Amino acid sequence: MIRLIKKYFINFFVLVVLSSCSSVPVNTKNSCDIFSEKYFWYKHAKKTEKKWGTPIYLQLAIIKMESDFDWLARPARQKIFKVIPYKRPSSSFGYSQAVKGTWKQYKEETGNKYATRTRFKDSVDFIGWYTNKTSQILKISKKDVFRQYIAYHEGWGNYKNYKKKQKVILLAKKVQNQSAYRRQRQMCIRDRVKKVDIIIPPNIVAPTANLDPSPAPGPIFPTIKGIIAIMVLREVIMIGLNLKLQASLTAFSMSFPFVLN
Repeated sequence: MIRLIKKYFINFFVLVVLSSCSSVPVNTKNSCDIFSEKYFWYKHAKKTEKKWGTPIYLQLAIIKMESDFDWLARPARQKIFKVIPYKRPSSSFGYSQAVKGTWKQYKEETGNKYATRTRFKDSVDFIGWYTNKTSQILKISKKDVFRQYIAYHEGWGNYKNYKKKQKVILLAKKVQNQSAYRRQRQMCIRDRVKKVDIIIPPNIVAPTANLDPSPAPGPIFPTIKGIIAIMVLREVIMIGLNLKLQASLTAFSMSFPFVLN
């Protein structure tokens, strides 16, 4: 009896943890809000972009349409006589709504044998793999959101018949409109990177007229003609943007100089 109680308690605990880790973002229409709440999702999406060349906004637009970021999303069951639940129309599941056959092909071709459709990291990698193959097979640019989604929805073989399916065309147009994720990311970076003023007391660092290091005990800065130039590293990490979780990070890839007189 005690073992049985422990088993149910452990299963319940695991379910709660998984649910909290994989919860749907509060605002799935805005990429800034998504990545502020789910920082590691940004890392996975960025990695997919570098690996497969699939833009982050395309990845998000596809997931938004397919599952609305619900890790347990499935097609609704068909009903007999509109009342009795029957089988589902397809085996689509998870963030990407990949079917079992295509998911199996993805794992075999990429060697990602432990990939699961309920994990965001694997789902965006799957989308990158699929859109990359679409680009190779159908010669569709990865920046062509409209036609990329049609190929994703219909499959490579049925893509040629999409013009006969008005419903698919309407879905692809919605995905194309959702690619506004791209503009949101640009605005997010612009709004959250603030000007930083760095003041170094004269008695700590005395500017010189050459490239000699500044005297101790202050930090070492190269100086030219009394101007101190500090170049910030390309990966600038802002901490504490998400007050709700108090641990989220948002990374911005850019470099900018600060000039001090």
